[in-house]
Amino acid sequence: MKKIFPVLILAIMAIFILAGSAYGDEIPTAREIFDKMEKVNPNLKDFSSEITVKLDGSALFLPIHLDLKGKYFYKKPDKHKLELEKAPKFLSKYPQIFGWHLPELEKHKTLVKDVMIDDLPCWKITLIPIEGRGDIVQEDIWVNKKNYTFPRNLTTYRNDAYIQVDVKYRNEGENSLFDKMTAEFYFPKVKVKATAAAGYSNYKVNIGLTDDFFLTDEDKRKIKEEQERKKAEAAAKKQAEKAKSK
Repeated sequence: MKKIFPVLILAIMAIFILAGSAYGDEIPTAREIFDKMEKVNPNLKDFSSEITVKLDGSALFLPIHLDLKGKYFYKKPDKHKLELEKAPKFLSKYPQIFGWHLPELEKHKTLVKDVMIDDLPCWKITLIPIEGRGDIVQEDIWVNKKNYTFPRNLTTYRNDAYIQVDVKYRNEGENSLFDKMTAEFYFPKVKVKATAAAGYSNYKVNIGLTDDFFLTDEDKRKIKEEQERKKAEAAAKKQAEKAKSK
């Protein structure tokens, strides 16, 4: 009996090990997951869509209740533009939350977990910036194991601020694109708390959007300043050479 007991223990352990290898998922690296995410919609270059946004919340203790309409534009890999009439500044400041975007893995420490979200098997990737990403403290991305879209994204900022995005997808031809999206904003430092519910329609795919189309007023200001700086440097150099030749 004493000899049989250890054999039984080993047999039970072997069963659990085999069961785990048969039914459990091996945890991939964040890089392996991102590689598959980057292959989603392989023939998509850019698109535009009509968008409706229902915004509810408060800013500086004042209530916000808005029904907004406009357009959202995207170009691979990381260009976003949101055009909404009478939209609050904090909403227009984050056009990327209304579309597909992936942070640079090389600039983060990463952790991957096997989780469920609304009965959907997902990989949860936690990214912690190695160097500064402004006020961002951490970003969490839930990735659908089946099709490698992301149903949820949570970005945490300093001072307990955060933006959480939840997405439902639909098929547009061969592409899996946003159908409905909800976002929750919380920025206690500036007393902003709001939710935005967006719906997407009338997609136009691969319409030839240029990088210049996505330049913001701030981008244009910086470009103009840089052009003026280079122009001044060239003029000063020319003046110096002229003076030297006399």
